[in-house]
Amino acid sequence: MFSSLRFFFLPTGSLGDVLPLVGLAGRMVRRGHQCLVFANPAFADTVAAVRAPLVAVGTVEDYLRAVNDPELHDPRKGLFAVGRYVEQSLHPSFQALEKNYDGTPT
Repeated sequence: MFSSLRFFFLPTGSLGDVLPLVGLAGRMVRRGHQCLVFANPAFADTVAAVRAPLVAVGTVEDYLRAVNDPELHDPRKGLFAVGRYVEQSLHPSFQALEKNYDGTPT
């Protein structure tokens, strides 16, 4: 007999970064585990499709601003553009995580 486990997923980035963790969350939900996906609301439909609850981090506008940054595809500046987005996302992600963690093992 197994007991239900709790998983927190904090994907940051574009669909290619988010989708693998959302897929894993969906698999865990189907196996009877509790999952929370902390992600930008731009991915709300993707997360809903796997029946995992979404904890919104940031805004759709934040995400669109990041993916439409002209420096993103510049060979010398692209990595810095990604770094800025990740840096801007981390603190709100951890704040949301703290707010949703009740102290039980995860």
